Amino acid sequence: MPDGLATGDKVITANRLTKELLDAFVEKVIVKPGQQAEIVWKFQQ
Repeated sequence: MPDGLATGDKVITANRLTKELLDAFVEKVIVKPGQQAEIVWKFQQ
């Protein structure tokens, strides 16, 4: 994970993915055949 994640004028630093971070940033996870997964984020780059 990078040193911090910029969100507007704030920077969030985390050592691990918590449920709160998951709920804040991930819209959904799509599990596909062949041990593949797609993450749909709640934001765009």
